[in-house]
Amino acid sequence: MEVSDFKFGFSPIYVNALSKFISKNDVRHHMRGISIKPHPCGGVILSATDGSSLVTIHDDLGFSDGEYIIPISAKFIAAAKKKHSKPVPSQSILYDGKQLFITIFGLDHDKDLELDADTVLHTEFAKEIDGRFPHLGSIFEDLNPIPTQRIGLDPKLFGRLKHCTDAGKYYGAECYFFGEYNSLISISGTKRQFVTVIMPMRLDQSKSTFELPSHAKVHVDLYHAHKAALDAEKLDKAA
Repeated sequence: MEVSDFKFGFSPIYVNALSKFISKNDVRHHMRGISIKPHPCGGVILSATDGSSLVTIHDDLGFSDGEYIIPISAKFIAAAKKKHSKPVPSQSILYDGKQLFITIFGLDHDKDLELDADTVLHTEFAKEIDGRFPHLGSIFEDLNPIPTQRIGLDPKLFGRLKHCTDAGKYYGAECYFFGEYNSLISISGTKRQFVTVIMPMRLDQSKSTFELPSHAKVHVDLYHAHKAALDAEKLDKAA
C-alpha cells in the first residue's frame, strides 16, 4: 500500500489549531468534526467551526479524493501534539475509509508503507459524519475591509489565534476589520495558510465613545508627573 492509496492525508501539525474550533455539543453533528476537501490547485483544505469562529487551512502537501467530515477524539488530538523522545523527521495523518493513522511517513513518501507498531504512532476507528459542512464561501464573498473604531470580541475566541501558527515558527497575523457588527478575519502562517474568522459580540451602545477606565488614567497621570520631574532635574543641572 502506498500513501496515494488512502482516502486523504495531511500533516498532524494542523490538528491542534483545528481542535480549538470544532463544535463540542452542537446538535448539528456535521460541525463536530473537521472538513477535508481537495484544493483545486493542489493540496487539501482543512476546516472547522463552532458557529462563533472558524478556521480554514491549506496544507499544500496534503491530498484527498473527495470531501469528508471526520470526528477526532481527545486521544487523537493528544497523539498529534505529542513530543517524541526520538525525533520523528516527518509525520502524516492517513485515512483508509475506516481508520485514522498517525504515521512516521511523510506525505511525499513514494514507497510501500508498512503500517505496524514501529511506524504507526496512533490509530483509531473514525466513521464519517453525515451532513454537509457549512458553505464558508458565503462568509468570504465580497469582503472589503473598512475603518472600524471598535469591535467587541470574546477573549476566549480571540485567544484561539495563537494556535494558528506554523508550530511556533511564526507568530504574526494580519487582522482585518469589516465594521462593528461584522467578523474579524485573521490571516497567519508562513504561507498564509491559516484563515481565521471570529464573530463579533454586541457592545453596550450607551458607551459608544472611547473613554479610558479610571485606573488606566492613573498611569497617564503618573507618567506626566514622572516626565515633569525629569524635566525639572534637567533644568537644575543646566543651572
